[in-house]
Amino acid sequence: MSGKLQPQLVLALRQNNNMESKAYGKWYAEIARKQTLSQRGICDHIEGHNLGIPRSIIDMVIGQIGSCIVELLEQGCRVKIDGIGTFYPSPRVRKKPAGKQSGGLDDPSDLQTVGVDNFVRAININLSPDSTNVDNLTSKALKKKCKITIPYYISGAKMRGNYTLVRIKKEGEAPTPPEP
Repeated sequence: MSGKLQPQLVLALRQNNNMESKAYGKWYAEIARKQTLSQRGICDHIEGHNLGIPRSIIDMVIGQIGSCIVELLEQGCRVKIDGIGTFYPSPRVRKKPAGKQSGGLDDPSDLQTVGVDNFVRAININLSPDSTNVDNLTSKALKKKCKITIPYYISGAKMRGNYTLVRIKKEGEAPTPPEP
């Protein structure tokens, strides 16, 4: 990879403990480090690249990009940022009413009866990852860019935040979860 260190993506195994699920007892991989980096953290990271740009300018530009993206999405624009992808808004409409076969409107004139606020429940913000040859962030390309390891399994109730990452003795070895 052109002399650049391959980033390490650390995963953990999690067992499905939902007895009502068809996948009960199965093990799945998920990201072990679920850290959200603040704008300050991103600025610190960029500053660490020693680009010679003052931190105050980095912070100002990131803040302005964020507010501009939101403003453009509110206007229905798609916003492409090279190396990341394209952000775009999409409406989420009402679910099917009781007694109906499907959601949506049977006829455009029904919008007057239903009302716009009852029909459009939310506006989702989606991201379509950059898929150019240079900045390919599609799921398979991102996997190829990372060194993936699974040194842990998750023990405890993850949904309530009461969980622990337990090291697997030897990578590739099946974890032995503690008795409930």
